[in-house]
Amino acid sequence: MTTAKVLIALGLAALFVRAQVSETSTASSRVIIVKGTIKSKKVWGPPNFGETPKQDARYVIYVLKLKEGKTATELSLNEESENSHRRYTELQLRCDIGLFPKCERLISHSVGREVTIGGRAEYRVAPTDYLPVTMDVFLIQKE
Repeated sequence: MTTAKVLIALGLAALFVRAQVSETSTASSRVIIVKGTIKSKKVWGPPNFGETPKQDARYVIYVLKLKEGKTATELSLNEESENSHRRYTELQLRCDIGLFPKCERLISHSVGREVTIGGRAEYRVAPTDYLPVTMDVFLIQKE
């Protein structure tokens, strides 16, 4: 492969990586550890999120109720000017089965219990994110 082809390939790769980073700019780049109590909430889902109850799906989401409210900085979130001093007391927990297969089972069996959770926080990005801040869970430890 010639030098020119290598440079072009590296340049395209760099553009792709930059595009991926900007798409996930709401996500924290650091793993954080927080303590709280897990609770479950029933919520309405698609297609109309409660506006048409006969058609809409019902879901259970898991929420970590923090012992103490945390600011965006403490959660390693990219700060938004209007929310920089806001204290978040609840985080919606999300599991990636591919990365942490036992996540949902551990969370569901920990409802009502105090736990320590490690993961990455981000601002709400999907229609099924019901709270302003969500957390991708990487670690669950019962107290």
